[in-house]
Amino acid sequence: MSTIEFTEEQKNYLQGFAAGSGLARIPLNVIPAAPAKVLEEIPAGPNGLSRIAQDRFVAAGKKLVPEEQAKRNKNGLDIWDEMIAHARDGRYPKG
Repeated sequence: MSTIEFTEEQKNYLQGFAAGSGLARIPLNVIPAAPAKVLEEIPAGPNGLSRIAQDRFVAAGKKLVPEEQAKRNKNGLDIWDEMIAHARDGRYPKG
């Protein structure tokens, strides 16, 4: 079983977010832990859960809309510079 560790920066962000949103007052033991088998089946990367949902959708014979296809092809966090360039040039997404 693999364990996923947060970086110090991520821990600080989450701690600040929880404190600011009031989540720190909610006991964490009310959230059930995911079974190890489920965690092993999640593809690596930030889009792992989305990829599972998209795969299930496609396996059911359905077609992804262009926005979902774009999310499947590129991680949204990795295309920030591209989005800024498109906004600067007045280019908009097709479809």
